[in-house]
Amino acid sequence: MMTAPMIFYILSNIPLHIPDKYFKDLDFLMRQFLWDSSPHRLSIKKLQASAKQGGFSLPNFQWYYWVMNVKQLRAWLPTAPVKPIWSHIETEVNGGISPWRELFDTSHKTTHPIIAKILWFKLHRAGRWDFIKSPSATLWSNKIILIGGTSVDWLQCRKAGILNVSDLFDCGTKCFLSFDKIVELYKLQRNQFWRYVQIHSSLSKWLGTPLSCPVGSPVEVMLSRSSLGKGITSKIYHLLQERSADPLLKVKGYWAQGMALDISSVEWDSCFQNINTMYKETGSRLIQFKIIHRWHRTPQQLYKWNLASTDECWRCDGQNALILHILWSCSALRDWWENIMEVIFSPDDPPPPCRRPHRCH
Repeated sequence: MMTAPMIFYILSNIPLHIPDKYFKDLDFLMRQFLWDSSPHRLSIKKLQASAKQGGFSLPNFQWYYWVMNVKQLRAWLPTAPVKPIWSHIETEVNGGISPWRELFDTSHKTTHPIIAKILWFKLHRAGRWDFIKSPSATLWSNKIILIGGTSVDWLQCRKAGILNVSDLFDCGTKCFLSFDKIVELYKLQRNQFWRYVQIHSSLSKWLGTPLSCPVGSPVEVMLSRSSLGKGITSKIYHLLQERSADPLLKVKGYWAQGMALDISSVEWDSCFQNINTMYKETGSRLIQFKIIHRWHRTPQQLYKWNLASTDECWRCDGQNALILHILWSCSALRDWWENIMEVIFSPDDPPPPCRRPHRCH
């Protein structure tokens, strides 16, 4: 697709927030082109799924826009190998604290375009990930971490360097630090023990017991990997694509019912993989794609929709002509399929003559 790289270039460089209507218009234009202004047989979400998930791998431009903006947040991480100049400016404006914590701060609104326009939230909602339970979530003025029914902001702890949830957990074991260890690390006074008990109780209600450090969403984990090089946009996009894919269980149920078989998940996934591995020609792939999605309108469906006067097969006059009857069990096709099976399962027979000998190997 020649148009996609040009759109990606605009999405990755434009410094303004792009409204959702722009992407809806792009999806509408793609649907009009694919279906030639005729009624759509598959939703745009199914077409945007990957090929191995039963889709057509059409680009979801809105997801790419989210990922291209969110990946820039990697520069806010303390472990970022290279920090651009703008990240130092934002940290200085934010009082010397990295704006990364703003992503998990529920206490106030921010004017940052990536956060204010909730791109971070939209990306996680599309992937059905919880970004609130994060090791980077702020401890203070957090509406989720409550003590006595209200959020707190303990200045002494904040000045000591206790800012995020991860500051209270051991980096190796992910266990909650003991009070003696916290006093040793952050030079707190011993009279802070009651606050230690309060914050432990509040985190236990939020994170559950046994208390352990939250892992964070897959997007956060991927951005936190210092060894992550090029291709981060594609990696997050495919992660989002796999997470939000429709398993097509309804279509699978129709095939299982029609063939009276129990189709396993492995067999069902192999159906979509075979489309790309068994056929190189686009036309053959499209035919298989239509068959799996049951696009072909059978006499039984047309009769049910009052578009035909009978549900009989147009070849054998059999009633209730479903898709399996049209493709396989029709008596008029029996001789044709028997000849094909005989050729396939007769290895001793010579292969059919090649029409283009110069292409044979």
